[in-house]
Amino acid sequence: MLGDSPFFHDGTYSTFRGRRHGRPVDPAVTPGWRYIASLQTHDQVGNRAAGDRLAHGIPLGRAAVGAALLLTSPWTPMLFMGEEWGASTPWQYFTDHDEDWLAQAIREGREREFAEHGWSGEVPDPQDEGTVEASTLRWDEVDQGDHALLLDWYRTLLRLRRELPGLRTPLGQGRVLGEAAGGGELVTVRRGEVTVLAALGERAGATVPLEGEIVASFGSVEVRGGQVVLGADSVAVVQERTGQASAGQEGQA
Repeated sequence: MLGDSPFFHDGTYSTFRGRRHGRPVDPAVTPGWRYIASLQTHDQVGNRAAGDRLAHGIPLGRAAVGAALLLTSPWTPMLFMGEEWGASTPWQYFTDHDEDWLAQAIREGREREFAEHGWSGEVPDPQDEGTVEASTLRWDEVDQGDHALLLDWYRTLLRLRRELPGLRTPLGQGRVLGEAAGGGELVTVRRGEVTVLAALGERAGATVPLEGEIVASFGSVEVRGGQVVLGADSVAVVQERTGQASAGQEGQA
């Protein structure tokens, strides 16, 4: 099953709360669009010491794989501003307090917090105008190099999300499989007539039987003798042939 629950805690024990938390969701009847999913949020980025984004610490191909897994999921995707082109600018925590004592308390509190986490670099001053300027998106990037490639990939995935019926199925109508592959991991997501094949890892690679037509891909993806050959941090979206998806779904039922 894909996404038996949209929640991490669906009635399970929460160590943070010290009690059971949440409630289960019936994936057979619950539409995924009711729930929001994201790769990163303003809190996750802004609460890092330097405000570095997810794309700043991973290769371009891995960012593209993450985008594919998010945008072909049953959830309503939430994109953090600039995520769709891998913005080079950070999103640093900044404030505009008039009270000097409050501004100083925030500075000292953040420095103390990140020191406890082992951060050895300088924590940007939240009150400094330069912190805001450093966090301002550079819109000229969208047409440049890897930024343009990633933006085009996001547009492709959003188009497929609109066009392919399998990407609009309820939570329970899908499967996620993971297995070791060539020093990394192969993740296979199946939803209706759509299969997403993702090879994760710098040395990862995988060869998978091709059961349909590749409608979109990113990275090193080739077809050889009826098989899909995926290189490191690559992803392919496959649409099954007419009649094949329905036969497979009948078999699962």
